[in-house]
Parts: sequence; C-alpha cells; structure tokens
Amino acid sequence: MNAPALSNIIVRHGGWLGKLRSIQEEFVAYRDYGPRAPEGADKSGKILPFVKGLYLSAKLIYFIREVVKAKFEVNWGHVVHESGIYCSPECDIILHRPYNTLRWNGGILDFHFVDVKAVVAVISCKSLVRDIDKDYCKQLNAFGIKSVTLIGEACSATNFENLRATAKAAGYIDFWCLALEEKDARRYDDRILMDFIKYLESL
Repeated sequence: MNAPALSNIIVRHGGWLGKLRSIQEEFVAYRDYGPRAPEGADKSGKILPFVKGLYLSAKLIYFIREVVKAKFEVNWGHVVHESGIYCSPECDIILHRPYNTLRWNGGILDFHFVDVKAVVAVISCKSLVRDIDKDYCKQLNAFGIKSVTLIGEACSATNFENLRATAKAAGYIDFWCLALEEKDARRYDDRILMDFIKYLESL
C-alpha cells in the first residue's frame, strides 16, 4: 500500500473514532443529567429506557450510514420473513441492500419493513450492558439473518471480555462497547472501536 493510501485510511479511521467517542459523550450528558421532576416526584431525572435506546441507535445509524454509504442503506425497523406474513422482533439497526421498503414515516417515525432477502446484517443496541440476550440472536437467525451483532453504550471494564465471549457463544458475530466503566471513571478502548469500524468495512 502506498503512503497516500495509508495516510487516507489513518485520517478516515481517526475521524470515525472521534465520532464514536462523541456519541458516547453526548449520550452520557442526556442520561446522567436528564430533566428534573418536581421535588419528591417519582422518576426524577430519569429518561425512559426506550427513549435512551432509540437515541443511541439513531446516532449509530447516522454514523454507520457514513461508513457504508457506498454499499448499503441503514435503517430502523422489522425484517419481513420470506413468506411475507411474519415480522422479526424490532431491529435497532438494519443494514440492507437498496430496496423499496414499506415505511411508517410521519415526520418523526421513520420505521422500515425490510425483506429478509435484502438484509446484510442486524445490529442490536443497548445502553448499559450487564448481560446478553441470547434469545434475540436465535430469533433473527431463524429468520435467515446470519450476521447479528451487539453494541453497547457502556459496560464494566472488568466484564467486557466475559460479555463478548458470552455473546459469541450465543451466536452473535461480535460485541462492542463505546466506553468501558471503571470504579470512578469511563474510558475508551480504541481497539474495541476499531473492531467495530473494521466489521462495518468488511460487510
């Protein structure tokens, strides 16, 4: 590989690493400093888990679209079974070949129904990952989706490798986290983030 080509790869990857870090930083601000309820009210300062998950997956969709824009479309929705009768469980991120999908889009909701034959991969998003949903991967595999992966906003630094091994044993292609939590701080692991970027580039 010549020097200019190598330089372009380094610049591109450096920019993508920075964007993944910024997603996590922005997400922390919304999660840890959420809106405050009146004094004494229940759920003060909490954001609904569904909203947190949707925020994370939306940010990642924008990022992934930039990485794979020359090859695939990236959306949120359901995968439609080859029979045309059944839908998969909700998929946070669907990478698929260009396809005229059925959409629910009212200006806010942009939810796609993607034929399984067009699907390249599904990525499940979680906020704080403490365990692995083993059934989800099996359900999507049964639909004919072979590449199912999992990405978290954060998990314990001491538990990451165990979670990754558990995810792979459950059938996920891989598991990544945007940040690792230690006792008093969070840190990035660029090797994990690069693994995610390389996976996207390999599709």
